[in-house]
Amino acid sequence: MLLRRITKHVTDQNWFAVFIDFLIVVVGVFIGIQVANWNAALGNNALANEYLNRLTVDFDNIEHRIKANIEYIDDSIAANNYIKSVIVLSTEPEIENQNEFKEALKQVYGTRIPGWQSATFLEMQSAGDINLVKNKSLKAALTEYNQATEVAHTGFKALVDERLLLTKIIDRFVQYEHNKSSDFAGYDISGYDFSGMIASTDYLEELNSLLRIQSNIWKLQQNQLTKAQAVLTHLTNLERQ
Repeated sequence: MLLRRITKHVTDQNWFAVFIDFLIVVVGVFIGIQVANWNAALGNNALANEYLNRLTVDFDNIEHRIKANIEYIDDSIAANNYIKSVIVLSTEPEIENQNEFKEALKQVYGTRIPGWQSATFLEMQSAGDINLVKNKSLKAALTEYNQATEVAHTGFKALVDERLLLTKIIDRFVQYEHNKSSDFAGYDISGYDFSGMIASTDYLEELNSLLRIQSNIWKLQQNQLTKAQAVLTHLTNLERQ
């Protein structure tokens, strides 16, 4: 209908009417574009808020996981130090303390795989939606956590491979038994050769090497935790704004 009217006005050489018709078309297109942009912005804002909420859930879980990992490794390091103190004294634990010694032998290898990347962050990367996060500090913190996680997993694999070489020396003085109900691991210590431990020229040295490995694993995950908590701090600050 508008096209017919414009055609008629041109035929009649009513240039003022043609100008008005043209102006109506331009304004209509402009309003249409603005409405489309407004709807797109609303959609992007809604998606960005959804991502932020999911990131908060992800990193709450990540923080909880890594804290539990670090506590688990702390127990392993404490067990190592306890075993070394007993070996240095060259005195076998009394009967009432032997279960404690067995538990330390059981925990000395204790470690856990580092925390994983945020599934939401990976989804945002895959979908090309990273720029929906407008806060530059948050984006930087997410990237830093991602990098720290890659370093943690690479370092963890190398350290665990190194740790496996120590088991031939440390395990030769310990007898294991399968235990499905064990909370700490799927095995228990059924016995140990204390005389062999104190007579060995390299047992204490290998415990020191194991302590170094566990301490490095601890450090990798502590760095992860620091980066994850930085992300949570930025997310919390955004919620308060």
